[in-house]
Amino acid sequence: MKRLSLALCLALLPINTPSSANAFAEQEPKPAEETKKDKETPAQPVQWVKEPDTGVRFPDRVQSKVTGKTMTLAGVAVRDKRFVIMVNVYAYALYVQEDAIAKHLSAYNGQAAKSLQSNQRFFGALGKVDIPRTMRLQFVRGVGAKKIRDAFVDSVEPRIEYAAKKFGWTDGAKALQTFRGYFGNKVKDGEVIEFTWLPEHKLRTSVAGKDMGTITSKALCWALWDTYFGLDPIESKGKKTAVKQLSERLQRTPKVKPPAPKKEDQEKDADDSKKESKDKKKDA
Repeated sequence: MKRLSLALCLALLPINTPSSANAFAEQEPKPAEETKKDKETPAQPVQWVKEPDTGVRFPDRVQSKVTGKTMTLAGVAVRDKRFVIMVNVYAYALYVQEDAIAKHLSAYNGQAAKSLQSNQRFFGALGKVDIPRTMRLQFVRGVGAKKIRDAFVDSVEPRIEYAAKKFGWTDGAKALQTFRGYFGNKVKDGEVIEFTWLPEHKLRTSVAGKDMGTITSKALCWALWDTYFGLDPIESKGKKTAVKQLSERLQRTPKVKPPAPKKEDQEKDADDSKKESKDKKKDA
């Protein structure tokens, strides 16, 4: 009886036929060459761009500490200031979030850098609320807290007042008080201040590596951007050179249909075409 049971068990075992072998083969992992395309492309080495007047070098791309996304260098510039003589105070670089370039700026693909540098509509598009961007200021001399605070406030405050009258944005005065408090200490040679504009009218600031917080204010976000890139910026040369690299980046960007403009952007575009330079101060 035991012999019969053993024979019966052997008879019931599966036979390794060609069809069953194929079934097992289908469960094997794909060869390396078939999955190679799924691997990420190795990151390109960072290139460095030097601001010529100060010698400060900026990387051509950074990973934002705020959004975690890649920011592409738009260009570099220098801020000088007359004390007794004209001196360089800080070099600055503008970065734009990589995935926002194609979405919001591809309409300017093919335009030469010189054309973009004098195109206020381009700066208006670049300053729209949906485009995350960071401006990095690297100081090349020590500057006292009061001088820094007064310089920013003297430039931003009249623009905030203008925004309240022209656009009805009344959130600027309170936001400016918070902003003013960020600059309570001297900034040393080599230290960095960063401003990051985020969607929904948010401005994130860091000073000497310390996160100062986020302010939500239409007026403040617009006023600070207008200080550097509006019709009457504190540095006309800086406004041009701060987008030099971006024009080259746009040459490689396929055109896509931009999102429909928001009402507030249309108001600002219309105002830019009529606004007189005398409405602002340039004494930062």
